[in-house]
This record gives sequence, structure tokens and C-alpha cells, in this order.
Amino acid sequence: MTITLQPLYSFFRRLAGGTDEAREARLAQARYARAVAELSAWSDRELADIGLNRAQIQHAVCHGREGGEHGRCVTR
Repeated sequence: MTITLQPLYSFFRRLAGGTDEAREARLAQARYARAVAELSAWSDRELADIGLNRAQIQHAVCHGREGGEHGRCVTR
């Protein structure tokens, strides 16, 4: 009788770390949260210098500047 450990290994790997797609989604969420937190810490004057106000922070993080590359917004 031959026992293969690959299915068991795969199961525990998915259990511990999730799939690659889930891991990438968590990383994208963390990048989004960091960017929002960083811009939220800026003063109103600093935000105005780059053409933003507080109400625009999340949109700017999700979509970037006008004419820039538009990524997919990853929020909770």
C-alpha cells in the first residue's frame, strides 16, 4: 500500500495560507489600507497641494489621478 502525502500537504497549505488568489487579495487590501491611512494622516493643506480633499482620498487610492492607470479598487 502506497500512501501519498501530496493531497494532505496541499490541504494544510491551503488551510494555513489560503490560495494564491486569496493571498493576493489580502495583500492588495493591505496596500489599499496603508495608502488610505497615509493620505488620511496628511494635513488638509498637504492634500490640497496634490489636488485632493479628505472626501476624495478613497477614490484617489482606488482610481488614481485623471488620465492615469485605473486599477481595481480592493476594499472590504
